[in-house]
Amino acid sequence: MNADTPDPSTSPERPVQRPVPPAHRETARTQAKAVNEALAGAQSKNANGAPEGEQDEPVAQKLPIHQAQASPLTVRNQVFISYSHKDRRWLEQLQTMLKPYIRGKSVRLWEDTSIAPGAKWTNETEVALARAKVALLIVSPNFLASEFIAHHEMPTILEAAKKEGTVILWVAVSASAYKETEIRHYQAANNPAAPLDSMGTARRNQEWVRICDCIKEALNS
Repeated sequence: MNADTPDPSTSPERPVQRPVPPAHRETARTQAKAVNEALAGAQSKNANGAPEGEQDEPVAQKLPIHQAQASPLTVRNQVFISYSHKDRRWLEQLQTMLKPYIRGKSVRLWEDTSIAPGAKWTNETEVALARAKVALLIVSPNFLASEFIAHHEMPTILEAAKKEGTVILWVAVSASAYKETEIRHYQAANNPAAPLDSMGTARRNQEWVRICDCIKEALNS
């Protein structure tokens, strides 16, 4: 025997090729079809797992309050304070009186001093209004004379009251022509005929406490 010729007794046996039964071939085709259909279905899903054409609607609170209603998921649990910067002393008195309520977590407060340096005022106030259950106005001649309040803040607050149910309360800190404005249609937290600047310190502090209780009641109603 030639040295290059393999010995038949030691050569590995070749596997016997048997025909695949027709039933097996049909099963394989069915399985392949099912896999392809599953892959096609997965590709038709969007990133959130929703079929194409059924994507979630945009969250409304990402839009300004004058363009869209707040999302149903938005929790309205704070007080938005609107005031003239010329009346800052009245804001500070209110903040002082509200401290025990804030500390006890029965009142959450927002006014523009809460805006971080560098943040956009409009965006911050729109977000704050979307979360506000109560809008408190510190009303005075300065407040009513402010063009910014009249043309920017008040229309947004009034729309929130009409469309979102935001409660508007206002405090008469001084005699003013409020009857010439939309404010006359909303509840005053104190008697406009006896504004805060007409009272002595002791009487005014008593009135501030009553006003704070009114705010808490409106917030928790």
